[in-house]
Amino acid sequence: MPPKTRFPFEVSQAELGNNADSFVDMVFASLQSSFLLLPRGSGFVSYPNFQQAYEVLKRHTGGFAAVEPEKVMAAFREDALALVVLRAILGFTPPEWAYVSANATGVAIPQGLLPYP
Repeated sequence: MPPKTRFPFEVSQAELGNNADSFVDMVFASLQSSFLLLPRGSGFVSYPNFQQAYEVLKRHTGGFAAVEPEKVMAAFREDALALVVLRAILGFTPPEWAYVSANATGVAIPQGLLPYP
């Protein structure tokens, strides 16, 4: 049985220093891109809907050259999914977006499904 590959965080500082090149090579060889792997399920937006909302936001902001509150709000009014697009562009996860929004507005934003009235 071949020896188990050890990652840099699993070895001592001395071993890491003595074998830095091999650890760098191992880490780079293990990297994979999941950029094109989109999660699926009932809680996710379909790609065509996301793409349509992206185009709406892009059109309202002049190709993202004028990302101004009134232009962004116009895009949101036309297609509410433009909010999801903006969140994705900014790199926020839904909980991060809720946290930042709650701190900025003082409005509590629950993180879960709300009961249906």
